Amino acid sequence: EEEVIEKWGDEYVNQSRRNWKSYSKSKKQQILAEADDNYAELTKHLHEAPSNEVVQELMARWHQNLRYFYEPSHDVLLGLGTLYTDDPRFRAFFEKFHADLPEFLKLAIEHYVGGLKST
Repeated sequence: EEEVIEKWGDEYVNQSRRNWKSYSKSKKQQILAEADDNYAELTKHLHEAPSNEVVQELMARWHQNLRYFYEPSHDVLLGLGTLYTDDPRFRAFFEKFHADLPEFLKLAIEHYVGGLKST
């Protein structure tokens, strides 16, 4: 949380805390399961380009899942991509799905955000 506050301010942390506390135990489990399922599905597409339509649909699901916590700006989305590759804790989490997932996510996020900015 301290790192998020340092990089993007406390708005995201506060919003995330409020939202998370408002969910039932079953809703929290559903949110986390959706995220895990999406990451597992992304590993099936590592051989494709990050710009692939299916990959980008999965990135839209990823973005939607983040909204359970907070509404991320484009800069925050891009920052998450960097965090997923550069922060050892995040990298280890995503490598549990597949060793190549952190880099793939970063590229897929960059493409996804580029599409958001052009609309």
